[in-house]
Amino acid sequence: MFSRYVPHLLRSMATNDLIKEPNLEGFTVIASWLKAEPASGQQAVMETAAVFVPKSVVVDYLRGKASVAQLAEGSHVIAWDGETKIGQIKPKAWADDFVLTYKVAGYTPDPKISCQ
Repeated sequence: MFSRYVPHLLRSMATNDLIKEPNLEGFTVIASWLKAEPASGQQAVMETAAVFVPKSVVVDYLRGKASVAQLAEGSHVIAWDGETKIGQIKPKAWADDFVLTYKVAGYTPDPKISCQ
């Protein structure tokens, strides 16, 4: 999940204005996903990762001075399995363009709306 979502979200969040903000120390991305389809009548269990990335690491990544693997290495990641805290983990990461290439069948975004 780190490779798939964190780099993409950081590229969206880390605007020039935020990068220039002297009081900003870093960025946080929280990703949560369904662990497994729950049995009938059972509560869903979500896996969650909270990723804290220092601003200097994000800037290096955005300027092409750091790879996705180096972005992961410089991050502080805490994971949960449902409500059970797993604690700090060090994810392995690689380039993943899923977010940029995946298309939902039968869906066309409104061309008047842009995300920046």
